[in-house]
Amino acid sequence: MRATRPGTAHVFLWAGDHAAIPVFLTNCSPATDPPPDYGLTACDPTDGGTPPWSPDMSGRLVRDVVVSIGGACRQHLSIPFDHTAHDNLVASGSVLASFETPNDEVQALFVPLSG
Repeated sequence: MRATRPGTAHVFLWAGDHAAIPVFLTNCSPATDPPPDYGLTACDPTDGGTPPWSPDMSGRLVRDVVVSIGGACRQHLSIPFDHTAHDNLVASGSVLASFETPNDEVQALFVPLSG
């Protein structure tokens, strides 16, 4: 990362769809519950409720790291992950990053990892 002023960067490795975050617990498969329902159909009497967002953003957060960056500099960072995480990132991964200065100025970016 390169910054022109000090701040804090929060970098997320994300696997999965950004547009359709699960908000309803369902036993339906994506094949049996296609758009426009996006998993909002009840396929079983036990369906319903809200999936937990924390600690991994409904299973989409692979890893994350928070780093302080001082002044105008370039800082290298690494986020270790295992083979399963690698495969998920190759299939549907992206990097989400935010940078916040001490004056509450924010810059964010999205970089797809898969083609």
